[in-house]
Amino acid sequence: MSDLKIAFIKTSDDLFESILTPNETLQFLIENDYTHCVILDNNLDSFIKWYKEFKLSKIKLFPGLEDKDFFYVARNSREFFQLLAHYNGLIEKPDIEIKIYKRNPDEEFGIFISRYLKKEDKEILDIYRFIGGKVPLKGNHFVLNDGNYDKYKNYFSEIIKQLPDEFIFKKYIHNFPVGESEDLREICERTLRNFQNVDFEKYLKRLNYELSVIKEKKFQDYFLIVSRIMELASKNGILIGPGRGSAVGSLVANCMNITSIDPLKYDLYFERFMNPSRNDYPDIDIDVEDEKRRDLLRILQNEYGKEKVILIQTKGKVSENKIEEGIKNYFRGINSNLNYKNYRGKGILRNLFYNRSVHAAGIILSRDNLKKMIPLREKDGFYISEWDMNSLEYCGLIKIDLLGLRNITTLKKFGLKRRDWDKIQNPNEVFRLFSEGMTAGIFQFESNEASVLSRKYKPKNINELSILMALNRPGPISTGVSAKSILNRRKKFSSIEYEDDQMFFQEDIIKYGIDNLMLNAYEAENLRKALSKKDLDLLNLATSRIVEESLFSRNMINKEIEYLKKFAAYSFNKSHSIAYSFISYWLEFFKYKYTRDFYDLFLSQSERKKRIRFLAEILSMNHNLSLSNLKSEIFIDPNKFNIKIDIDDNKIREKESDFYEWINENGKKLSNKNLEFLIKIGWFDDIKSRSQLINEINELSIGIDPELRNMTKIFGVKTVEGKKRVEDDGFAKAIMEYEVLGFNITRFEIEKDNIFETNSLEELIAKCGTGICFYESRVYNDKRYVSNGQIIFEVDYNVPEKGYIYIKDGKFSENSFFKVGKINRIIEIYKGFIEKENIRKTGKNICLRIFFDNYNLELKNSFIINDFPDEIVVEEKR
Repeated sequence: MSDLKIAFIKTSDDLFESILTPNETLQFLIENDYTHCVILDNNLDSFIKWYKEFKLSKIKLFPGLEDKDFFYVARNSREFFQLLAHYNGLIEKPDIEIKIYKRNPDEEFGIFISRYLKKEDKEILDIYRFIGGKVPLKGNHFVLNDGNYDKYKNYFSEIIKQLPDEFIFKKYIHNFPVGESEDLREICERTLRNFQNVDFEKYLKRLNYELSVIKEKKFQDYFLIVSRIMELASKNGILIGPGRGSAVGSLVANCMNITSIDPLKYDLYFERFMNPSRNDYPDIDIDVEDEKRRDLLRILQNEYGKEKVILIQTKGKVSENKIEEGIKNYFRGINSNLNYKNYRGKGILRNLFYNRSVHAAGIILSRDNLKKMIPLREKDGFYISEWDMNSLEYCGLIKIDLLGLRNITTLKKFGLKRRDWDKIQNPNEVFRLFSEGMTAGIFQFESNEASVLSRKYKPKNINELSILMALNRPGPISTGVSAKSILNRRKKFSSIEYEDDQMFFQEDIIKYGIDNLMLNAYEAENLRKALSKKDLDLLNLATSRIVEESLFSRNMINKEIEYLKKFAAYSFNKSHSIAYSFISYWLEFFKYKYTRDFYDLFLSQSERKKRIRFLAEILSMNHNLSLSNLKSEIFIDPNKFNIKIDIDDNKIREKESDFYEWINENGKKLSNKNLEFLIKIGWFDDIKSRSQLINEINELSIGIDPELRNMTKIFGVKTVEGKKRVEDDGFAKAIMEYEVLGFNITRFEIEKDNIFETNSLEELIAKCGTGICFYESRVYNDKRYVSNGQIIFEVDYNVPEKGYIYIKDGKFSENSFFKVGKINRIIEIYKGFIEKENIRKTGKNICLRIFFDNYNLELKNSFIINDFPDEIVVEEKR
């Protein structure tokens, strides 16, 4: 017993009370010959995380809890659940043998609790507490070394005597709240009989196979409870997405209404979702309209009980900015010569927690009372597990992900219903928009890069759209796979086909393994998994049967594997891509079908910097914007952008005095900023020019108490004499609109020198095209704006007052501007096959270069219609 050593610690999960983390602490305790460790946090957050780390070591770990006057230490699982019940408020006093007073009445000192490893780490804890708004702790709180430990040795030995040889935490069996009478097979077969125009025997064979795997793994209840969530959502009018992740590859999931996609129709593999060789639970994620996610959680609470539906806690780490600020402020006046950037404690501080939050998607749904199983806290009427996602999984509890997705909410607003997901309408028109690159606001296709891919690839169906989604990822873009696919597409102008060396999805590895390596489906999935995880042992296991049965030599297998490794590094899940393609498709459908409503919604809800692209699309589609709801196709409602006031759009404002009457009628709810907003968008253009009205309200505000935010009070104090109206020109109006809206309503004429113009600015931005257009620039309030009379934007660098701007894939930079008279000629470069009938002659000094296979064609004074060049070379005059 004399050789035994015990450490009492607080962990970094007890926010701002410790900087101890599991791995580093375990190694330190081993190196310093400790045999026991007790956690004495004021919560139970950390125990499972630490238990996992310590379980295979020689250090015996025990859970404890700080209470009012005591530290409780649990010796076994029974006492641990007493601690848990006490912590969750189920019992007043836990039935636990070991109660350590915070100060031992028989000694001069209290229990020694370690909060950092070494004496010199005290400063790091003090900084951490400073960041958290807490004062430094008095005294030392390091892990005791031999000399310091002797002082406590006798007292600690008495505690060690009361501890067993080991603390064993028994994992839970997760019981989902499903009825015993529910039969998975019966439900699936009943649904399958309603499938239209399918090979029933083929589908039944697939269904039987999936059900056999699910039954063997005892996952039936998991499918039943997820299906029940879908049913409850449907009954309450909550839209659920078509599916997410590899679960879309399951026919059972489709029959249970968990997904809306027929996996056989799109050649999806069940093995990517669930493999007979895998023992872990499958992962079914559910996308739900984000504005209704909390409503769905309430519905589940009402259905199963508050203690059986819980959210999952996450913790946010200290940000780099807070660390920098904390170090500087802590040492202010103490050590002015400190090099903050190289401070030794930075690495430790980065791994510490700053706050608690809630997992965006994960919930635990159980038949059992979770208040008896998990440490919980309550917020906004929900219980939240204080064990994180990984700890819950280790305990045997299975999370279900309910992820709120804004795009599902948007589709619900347009009237989409769950049964409509796979009912494609107007495909030619919708895919035409994709092929033109008109994808602003379209899920997964919003970026310039995605729009360019879409425009060059010209998808014609959901399969091709899903391939395009897979290609729009860093891997295939950086490795050149996307560029090669686009080139192949341009050569053929036909449906995308798999070529000898062409792969798009993770599932293609499974297909390759089956077709080329003679593997069965789940062996091929193991191969895919081994490749993606770079697991050599699993890879050798996955390929061993091929070699054993002498189907291929080991050298041949190695050659095949090297090829597959390159693909596995960037491949995308086809099941996920197919499902998400339906979300993208329907958003594009509503853009085509209900153009006005689509842009009305997206213009106001999108980030300011994205609104220019929406305006460019609107103009490219020959629609107008206006403040008049009676005249315009796209109505700019001020309430959706800035103010919250009932505005009578139909009121006639004929006289100058109407402006002040309007203020008197509406000003009680109107601030100076709101009024300026209305003036700058042109709400009072019938009365007086915008610049005059801005000057008037500024004059009236001089000398008025800043706290007088009510405009009727300001106008009640001063009056303004009438002045002759001075008109603002179109450019000035457009700039004012851009200032407050992020885009312009007013369009105006500019005097163009269009000798080298290849496209309009709005078309280039809308379709993320490559081309050159004429512009003018103007400075207003010390900011510079650029416009072609149709669209306006701000630049933060100097550009010529008039000239040409080179747009590359919808983007530009400081070096993209050319002064009038400085350009000699333009060279447009195309890579790939070009139809002869698309080539036109022009009087402009534009040279056309086409690279196709090994051919290099150059045509002077020519251009191509219905397409954008891959790049443009601007030759300037010397």
